[in-house]
Amino acid sequence: AERVADAGLTPPSIILVGEVAKLRADLCWFEERPLFGKRIVVTRSRTQASDLARRLQELGADVRQFPTIRIAPPDDAAPLAEAIVKLDEYDWLIFTSTNAVDSFFAALTANSRDSRSLAGCKVCAIGGATSKRLSSHGIHADVVPKRYISSEILAALTELGQVDGSRFLLPRADIASPELPQGLTDGGGIVTDVVAYRTVPAKAEPSALADIAAGEVDVVTFTSSSTAHNFASMLHDAGGLPTNVEYVSIGPETTKAAIADGMSIAAEATEHNIDGLVTVLLEKYGQEV
Repeated sequence: AERVADAGLTPPSIILVGEVAKLRADLCWFEERPLFGKRIVVTRSRTQASDLARRLQELGADVRQFPTIRIAPPDDAAPLAEAIVKLDEYDWLIFTSTNAVDSFFAALTANSRDSRSLAGCKVCAIGGATSKRLSSHGIHADVVPKRYISSEILAALTELGQVDGSRFLLPRADIASPELPQGLTDGGGIVTDVVAYRTVPAKAEPSALADIAAGEVDVVTFTSSSTAHNFASMLHDAGGLPTNVEYVSIGPETTKAAIADGMSIAAEATEHNIDGLVTVLLEKYGQEV
């Protein structure tokens, strides 16, 4: 008991007694995982965070889930419902996130329709995850840009000669950037940009907020501009951003938002998806095993 007190050990702890203690050097796989001991914060919405959190935990990270956003239905569902009724009038349906896919197909079902309603449209998806989510509904994207950012959608469609005179439906978040619809309009496209879902601030969890504010984490990850902005707002309300925490971004648009809110980005994913985010975390913070 005295040695435990001197060492400052607190529950939970395990005491190994006997010859098995000699096997530590052979069995210490747990500590040899590449992100072992790194305290990494995941700021995605709780419904989206599980995959990223699981993968980081498997790599040894101590993951703190700190949702800064939550996904909510649009305040007014009528514009999306009206667009769904007129689907046969559109040449292209563009999805810029998995949330857009989920929200669109939920609205499709709510309006007594299914994937057959897309028969007359070509479909564009911003990246692999969005394309995969479409596949789960039996839809294979006609165009998936090489880089997973909105400006690449415009570039890809322009290169194919599919902008001028085409009619586009963009079911997106309420806070989505105007860059893509404006670019399509400038190129001669006719754009219907409707709110499919809202991205709203999540309520801060007091214990996690206190740990982050005290700098008791190593890395905070951002997967969208809204996660970065809401994180900064929560921390400013709690006294300010910690000075000994590093920030990692999923892509350039997210990086731009984080910098605007006073955060320096230590690393940015080359491939702008969850795979790319995990890769850059390993490159930046992983230990050799």
